[in-house]
Amino acid sequence: ANVMLILFTVVSASHLKKRLRSVDPYVRVIARGNPVLKSSPVRNTLNPKWTDAKFELYTPTLEGFSVEVEIKDHSFGGRTLGSCVVDLHTLHTKYNGECSVKLREGGTILCTTSIKDAADAKPPTPEPTSPVSRAYSIRSTQTMDTLAQLSAELGRLEEQVGKLTPDERDAGAQLFGTIEKFLLNNIDAVETGDLTSGQPEARAERKALVVRAEALLDKILEMRD
Repeated sequence: ANVMLILFTVVSASHLKKRLRSVDPYVRVIARGNPVLKSSPVRNTLNPKWTDAKFELYTPTLEGFSVEVEIKDHSFGGRTLGSCVVDLHTLHTKYNGECSVKLREGGTILCTTSIKDAADAKPPTPEPTSPVSRAYSIRSTQTMDTLAQLSAELGRLEEQVGKLTPDERDAGAQLFGTIEKFLLNNIDAVETGDLTSGQPEARAERKALVVRAEALLDKILEMRD
């Protein structure tokens, strides 16, 4: 079957929520049936403009096709600076392919979209249907198992942070680095955009882990002050 090739671009972000330290924002895009895509970071700004946040997305139809956009901080373990869902059908038809979208956490992004001819293009290979389980495919089950393991490991890190005292600055700094790497290299590395079953649950669980990890980082920073 023919597919559509959509060029989705995040041009810039404005008025990202101020943090306790400088941020290096990058864009992370999640869309059904597509791999997770990322841009390069822009250093030390709350009003970034990206030159490479241009993403090719495949879909059988534009109607009902949306993307989850996350603005992440490269210098702070991939913590989320802002997020939103962009309906590409509405963006293309109602706003002529360009509009500003509010982020849940505050601030806005400017994004554009255009349709390219992809009649002969091959979209990413869809996730195979598992004969083992009606509820989740094999890929989705593996992803949920990974998230459960990460949750358990994060629980152990929460226990360590809970035992910290303000006087233990060296231990706090070391633990901060451990959690920062865990967020960037483990939690943020879990891909859910190409799941065909269990995707909402996996996204929600990964988001919950991000929130927990970011809360630990904030707690350690508060102890330093």
